[in-house]
Amino acid sequence: MTGRHVDASSLRERHAVLTSLGSVHRRSQDCGFPAWSTLQRGTLLHKLRLKERAVSRIWAPAEAACPALRGWKARAEGQMRYVLRRYAAYLADNRDDVQHIFAFCHRDLAPHNVMYQGGDAVAWIDFDHANYDDMLHDPMQFISHCTFLAQMSAEEYYALHQRYVASAKLTATQASILWILTMWPDILVRTLIEWTRAGCKEEGLTRVHYALTCERRKLVYRSKLGLNVERLDA
Repeated sequence: MTGRHVDASSLRERHAVLTSLGSVHRRSQDCGFPAWSTLQRGTLLHKLRLKERAVSRIWAPAEAACPALRGWKARAEGQMRYVLRRYAAYLADNRDDVQHIFAFCHRDLAPHNVMYQGGDAVAWIDFDHANYDDMLHDPMQFISHCTFLAQMSAEEYYALHQRYVASAKLTATQASILWILTMWPDILVRTLIEWTRAGCKEEGLTRVHYALTCERRKLVYRSKLGLNVERLDA
């Protein structure tokens, strides 16, 4: 396959990925997919719930090894609870409309799993985790990786969401849920799980500090855009 891995610092390449996501997701829905009972296994909601439980178990030893985590527990837990509550309610409300919210998803859409082929052309690779899932799973994941790998302006962060919203032709409700999902402290959660699994070693502290930096940066983006919990609850 020709091309190179997508450069998350490139606005054009980020947008090319999100445009391709929306197109593939909508086209896959025209092909039909398994019944709801099959889709329930290993879905985005299931994974988020598992991550919330994992973080609650590991926070104390992680904070003991990294004092910089003090003060973040309430914020992170609050964000996770809020996202889970709103997302679970959304799925329950749309249980009978699964054909419009589920699609064939990559489910591991990091920049190293997308090849940039020039212009606006990209190709997905490594489908080990692919399955039918909520179509918002992929953009949530890719936007998180971009936030980790690239420093953006608040306007560029906003444009990431809107690029997928337009390409996938999301409803206003789906667009709102995407913004709620990207509130999830994904960078910090992933980092803490990996770090504690490795034994909270000192050499991993730099990555934890960087994860906190990324989460602070995301809070700044969302604050500048007026996307706080109060507004989303309105």
